[in-house]
Amino acid sequence: MKRILIVLLSLLWLSGCAAISDRDPVQVTVAGIDTLPGEGLELRMLVKLRVQNPNDVPIEYDGVYIKLDVIDKTLATGVSDQRGVVPRFGEAVISVPLTVSPLRVVFGALETIGSGRMP
Repeated sequence: MKRILIVLLSLLWLSGCAAISDRDPVQVTVAGIDTLPGEGLELRMLVKLRVQNPNDVPIEYDGVYIKLDVIDKTLATGVSDQRGVVPRFGEAVISVPLTVSPLRVVFGALETIGSGRMP
């Protein structure tokens, strides 16, 4: 699951940077995952993303949104109101709380099994 998370977060970040022309894509890796207290059945974790900017201009951000899709189904989402800058030819670590609903996981698995679309 960690590998899927890395790939999907990278794609999410790159799609957000698609509007930046003539620049190299940023590199996003998962620097760490810590557990957070959840409510009821939900699973919460703090995902730390290391963002590397290979460009000659800084990248400013105002808020972060993560959506983790597995087999076209949303498994987890997270938001943060952080603001910051990834410096030119530099890197930053951005922490985003992520919430996984077990019901979403169960219903997604049942739907996948029922449709015969196993990965």
